[in-house]
Amino acid sequence: MINSLYQILIVDDEAIIRNGLRSIINWTELGFSDPFLAGNGSEALEIIKSNPIDALLTDIRMPEITGLELIRYAKEINPNMKVVIISGYDKFEYAFEGIKLQVEGYILKPIDPEPVTKIFQSIKEKLDLEKKNKFDHAPQFFSDFNFYKEKIIKEIEGNNDLSNNQSLSEFLSKLKIIPLPSAISFSKELLKAIGRQFNLSAEKINNLSNVISQDSITNFSELEESLLIGFSLSLEYISTQTDKMANVVCHRAKKIVDEQYQNPSLSIRSISKTLSVSYGYLSSVFPKVFGTSLKSYLIEVRMMHARTLLLSRNYKIKDVAKEVGYYNPRYFSDAFTKFYGKSPSEFLQQVNENSSQSIADLKP
Repeated sequence: MINSLYQILIVDDEAIIRNGLRSIINWTELGFSDPFLAGNGSEALEIIKSNPIDALLTDIRMPEITGLELIRYAKEINPNMKVVIISGYDKFEYAFEGIKLQVEGYILKPIDPEPVTKIFQSIKEKLDLEKKNKFDHAPQFFSDFNFYKEKIIKEIEGNNDLSNNQSLSEFLSKLKIIPLPSAISFSKELLKAIGRQFNLSAEKINNLSNVISQDSITNFSELEESLLIGFSLSLEYISTQTDKMANVVCHRAKKIVDEQYQNPSLSIRSISKTLSVSYGYLSSVFPKVFGTSLKSYLIEVRMMHARTLLLSRNYKIKDVAKEVGYYNPRYFSDAFTKFYGKSPSEFLQQVNENSSQSIADLKP
């Protein structure tokens, strides 16, 4: 069985503390991968938006974005994220606010490794239980199933070529080590998961599931044959609706960007979650419909609005950054410079020097 490690992010503006926490705790033994590290809330949010973080260990008092603000934003991105608070201050309001944010624990500086270890042992148990509760059948096969389901779907998204789906072959071999009834249940669930992933109709998803009959399959060879038939049918369904679905999904994604570009938590991952499609699928079809990546489009929308606000001369640069969805003015300045070839300050200087020109003449 494949035992995947959970991902953890440590956030503290003191390098000695975040590096120390990474080294003094045996995270692998606790069931976590080597921790991600961030020195402030802005860096932490960029990591959270780009990686499936399971647990967050964060300081409270930090510049720009406080730990409590970070937790609120992080919970918007992943409501199931487990959070532990670090603080050098034993203040009641922090603990009280932490309770409201449903944190798992509260650790005071200087940090003692023992309570940290105990808290994350408990978190590991909770994460394991949440995983197991998603399926009633053959819970010992759960990690393998999720692993191969995601790999198989990614390969379908990549080329829709059943004959070259290596993950499918590996999944079929894994099925043979569990009881046949459980293998049948997992196979049916896999076909339904593929149907849901590609937004097939309820009728088509039901057709896929019915390819594998609990009553008629008596051995693994029959199960393998039925599963391959189900895969062929799923690919046929997907190919007939791909263009239509891609067009609808991409226009919805574009509308979300146009309406929510000011939201700092907006990302390809959050948009794909809202639209109930995978990150990989949305990333691959958006350029085919609009000729540019979704990430580039989000940046373009934010930069065009930023330019308009700067031209109005009613906003400071840091305020413009917030208005177009950037927590950190420095990140905004870097993005603006990369997009327009000049920094916001240089752009404002150009506006002032060319005040007699029309706005239309001030082209990037």
